[in-house]
Amino acid sequence: MLSALRVDTVSADYVLMIDTSSSMAEDGRYSRVRAAAQPFLAALSPKDHLSLLTFDTAPDLRYSAVVGSSAASALHVLPPQAAGRGTDIGAALDAGLTELERPGASEVAALIVITDGKIDAAGSPYADVNAAAWGGLRSHAEALARHKTLVSFALALTDTTDASVVKQVLPSTLVVSLPADQVPPFLQRVKDRVRIAKATKLLDEDRGGRVTATWIGSLGNLDLKHGSISLQLRLTSTYRHLPVTLTGLTGQVAGLASARVGGLPGTVELKPGRTVTLPAVLHYPSPGGFHFPAKTIPVSGRLQLAAGVETPWQAQLEDLGVPVSPKLDKVAAPLGGTATIGLTVTRLVLYALAGLALLLLLGGWGRSVGPRLRGVLAVSRDGAAVLDAVALRGRRAKLGKGPLRPLNGVASGKVRGVERKSPIGRRREPGIRCVIRSGRRTYRFVLWPGDRRKVGTDLEFDYSD
Repeated sequence: MLSALRVDTVSADYVLMIDTSSSMAEDGRYSRVRAAAQPFLAALSPKDHLSLLTFDTAPDLRYSAVVGSSAASALHVLPPQAAGRGTDIGAALDAGLTELERPGASEVAALIVITDGKIDAAGSPYADVNAAAWGGLRSHAEALARHKTLVSFALALTDTTDASVVKQVLPSTLVVSLPADQVPPFLQRVKDRVRIAKATKLLDEDRGGRVTATWIGSLGNLDLKHGSISLQLRLTSTYRHLPVTLTGLTGQVAGLASARVGGLPGTVELKPGRTVTLPAVLHYPSPGGFHFPAKTIPVSGRLQLAAGVETPWQAQLEDLGVPVSPKLDKVAAPLGGTATIGLTVTRLVLYALAGLALLLLLGGWGRSVGPRLRGVLAVSRDGAAVLDAVALRGRRAKLGKGPLRPLNGVASGKVRGVERKSPIGRRREPGIRCVIRSGRRTYRFVLWPGDRRKVGTDLEFDYSD
């Protein structure tokens, strides 16, 4: 995350205050501090600003400049030996805080005090830690902290120092007691804390950020007879530094029954400050219900996006204590348009004609299907022939017409061809299905070759193959 934020391109102020009282010369403490400071300064970002102070009875600002490419050269301004008298930690803190108020100072700052002594500042307003001057230092620090991200450290090189008084001015100060040969890892820890402070400062800029969703398309002029329209979803991140991921993208439609949005992806990754445009389709049904004549009605609704919003940096943000929670602006887009319900006169006539044509078609189809008539039909009345044996043709025949004309006035009805599997062999055996009206009765029966059927009291139908 720190690399992605490019924290090393953000400037910070480092105020390094080194005790140069004579006690620092014991056990080579001062020389070891100077040696440890060299790689620390060399590793600072070129955009950082370094202020180098020494203090004994009074503070001395030795160096104040942007690091650039030669921060380690600042060590040349340090005195070669620690030979001062007394130790005025309060005056050193006053000078360090004042340095952080110079014109052009960075918004992220680190103040580091390295000492091995106890307060020894006769005549100084800071000689007594209970003096009013220490309260003034704290007020000074609190004023700075209101518009800066300020981290502070105090390194005690012996177990009997007053390094902890720095917490009296800056309560969040990290106080560490280490021998002089452990200064390098301490300074690396300082640098890591400053990089985190830079990240926190950057992420603070995103507290008011959010992802906005905008629907683009002819949403105010819907014609529901078309069923769907293409549209676009534009997602914009106003976060300057925070990447976000949207999951479960769903278009929610209110006021337009059964409408839905299709074509949206399941997941979208959005880089800081970027905009992506996604294609989508709005599907909507035509309003139901019968009405005659047809009428046009207005339709309206609202479309908005629902999605989960998170950041891949969530765990790091929680570790840093940065209260940045990704948000999605659910701005609803209005939907509007018209729909026609019911039947127009023209459409009703067309439907009626189509229905009539279908009936005629089905009637013609019914007449054109079925087995063809075969065989011979004869009809007698009281033993006298009314219809001599007539060979049947076609698929249907009416009594009293065509070859069955002699039956006119005797009986009415029709016959049509049927088939069945022959009892002998595999061929299909023909037959006729008869619907005969004689007198007031209607007789329905099937004749197979060789069958004879009496109709009424005096008619007899005889069928042969």
